[in-house]
Amino acid sequence: MPSDNEVMVLIYETVQKQLNQIKDTRVVLQSLANRVSELETTTKSMYERTADISERIGVLEEAVAAFGGKAAEGLEKAAAAGVRMKDATDAMRSTLENVTNPSISLVSGNHAALKEAVRDLKNVHGAILDEFEQYELRMLKMENTIEQLLKNRILAMKNMETKDDE
Repeated sequence: MPSDNEVMVLIYETVQKQLNQIKDTRVVLQSLANRVSELETTTKSMYERTADISERIGVLEEAVAAFGGKAAEGLEKAAAAGVRMKDATDAMRSTLENVTNPSISLVSGNHAALKEAVRDLKNVHGAILDEFEQYELRMLKMENTIEQLLKNRILAMKNMETKDDE
C-alpha cells in the first residue's frame, strides 16, 4: 500500500499535468481567436470594398443603360455576379458570428472543428478575391465600352454638323 507521501506526489504530478494542459489549451484558443479576429477584419474590409465596387458598377450601369444596345446583357451578368458576391459575404459573416470560445472540457473536440472553419473561411476568402478580380475586369470592359460609345456619338454629331454646314 502506498504511503501518504507517495499519494501526495502522485496528486501533485497529476495537478501539474492538468495545469500544463490547460495552459496549452489557452494558447491554442488564443491563437484561434486571433485568426478569427483577423478574418473578421478582412471580411469587414471586403464588405466595404464590395459596397464601393457596387456603387461604381451602379453608376456605370446607369451610363450604359442610357446608351442602350447590347449593354443590357452585360448589365444583367454584372447584377447576377453582384448577388453571388453578396451571398458569399453574408455566408462569411454568419460563419464568423457562430464562432464561440469553447470551455476547457470541449476544447479537444472543438479544436478540429475550429481549424476546419478557418480553412473554410480561407477558401471563401479566396473565392471572394477571385470575384473581385472578375469585377475589376468587367468594370474595365464596361469603361472601354462607354468610351467607345461616347467617341462614336461624338463622331456622329460632328458628321451631322458638317452635313448641316454644307
